[in-house]
Amino acid sequence: MIKGYSDNIVWTGYLREGGPKVVKGKGAAAYNYSLIFDGTEERLFNNQWRIANKEYVLDLSEISFTVTAPNHFTRVSPGQKAKILLFHVFKILDGKICQEDVYEMLPGTFYQLIRPPVQTGNF
Repeated sequence: MIKGYSDNIVWTGYLREGGPKVVKGKGAAAYNYSLIFDGTEERLFNNQWRIANKEYVLDLSEISFTVTAPNHFTRVSPGQKAKILLFHVFKILDGKICQEDVYEMLPGTFYQLIRPPVQTGNF
């Protein structure tokens, strides 16, 4: 995924407790993702839906994993399995992702009511 980022990517995560986390630059975004994934294993990504045009990609995915690092996820201890929903908004410029907004949602929230649009005719 990092290969698809522009050099000046702005990544904003609305994750867990606290305010938004903002990361700027391709190297910083890659490091940020390593921090996220290094504390988990047995990751399974289940894409619920994805909509795209030339400027934006909207994506809703359910991700399940086992936590391996202490304090990595609030209220989840090492060895426990966890599941979250992630809603991504990617802004595309010159074929690269220049902005990524990530919204983390716990399964069972009202956000699970988000459904893909009905596709009719040629898309």
